[in-house]
Amino acid sequence: MKRILALTSVFVIMIGTFFSSCTNENETVTPQNKSNELVDYGMEFASIHNDCLAYIHQGLSSAKTRGNVTTDMKEMVIPIANTYISQHCPTRTTSESITQDMFSTTIEEIQASLSPKEKEYIEKALSNQTESFENLIKEVASDLDLPELNRQAVICFITTYQASSQYWAEHYSEWAELLNKPQTRVSFGSVVFADAWWGYQGLMSSGLNPWVGGGAAAVGSACACLH
Repeated sequence: MKRILALTSVFVIMIGTFFSSCTNENETVTPQNKSNELVDYGMEFASIHNDCLAYIHQGLSSAKTRGNVTTDMKEMVIPIANTYISQHCPTRTTSESITQDMFSTTIEEIQASLSPKEKEYIEKALSNQTESFENLIKEVASDLDLPELNRQAVICFITTYQASSQYWAEHYSEWAELLNKPQTRVSFGSVVFADAWWGYQGLMSSGLNPWVGGGAAAVGSACACLH
């Protein structure tokens, strides 16, 4: 009898644990939690973008100071960005790198691939037809009419656009000095625009790796500036 009672107790505990785990599992996939995850990822993506862009500038400046710029600076950008990724992802695989193939698609082709809903959100971001970027990002994150990957890509477009605008407002003179160009000759508005689109494409082509995606957006930004 004692053995039967013991087995019964174990069975009850197992059933309780099962339902408890199911409850916890369901809690982690609620629409609100998923929306929060998408927003948090987008903010991390944008932060990595700005950090990588600063790293690229530092790498180009150091090479210029040492007199090691023997080729087009644009050809140096991807290797520098991959060095940055390696420092943060030491166990990365070959596929977790930025490649030239990621930039074989033009911005016009990226734009043409968007759904009407994605275009609507991006137009709002570009025209500032919203009270704040934060509200717009939350709206995108909770829009279940868009597939999750597309929601994430649009959010990365918006967060990259916002972060890039701030970065270039603070550092445009440093890049103008690097390029030996008068500040008025460097159109940073177009750089920010390109930056945001490569944020979208970087997310799509990175396998949801924020270091590769954010780094790819930074590469696109740097190359647009060096153009």
